Amino acid sequence: MAGMRGTLFWPGVWVLVLPWILNGQATGVIVGVVQDASGAGVPGANVRTVSELTGLEWTTTSAQTGHFSFPRLPVGEYRVEV
Repeated sequence: MAGMRGTLFWPGVWVLVLPWILNGQATGVIVGVVQDASGAGVPGANVRTVSELTGLEWTTTSAQTGHFSFPRLPVGEYRVEV
């Protein structure tokens, strides 16, 4: 009986994990730096990205160094505005 339980358990695990594995990289990330004319990072800049396909938008604020990121975005084309 114990062997049978183990045999049934593993297919159940694959049913739960397989969609996650097959999904792969369904998201991406946009990273960048907001800089002034001298090349120095601009902290606290409002940055927005807009999906060209859906029109959905995300906003963030640049860090002390001017760096920003938009993690876990759906794959697609985006416009970035500062």
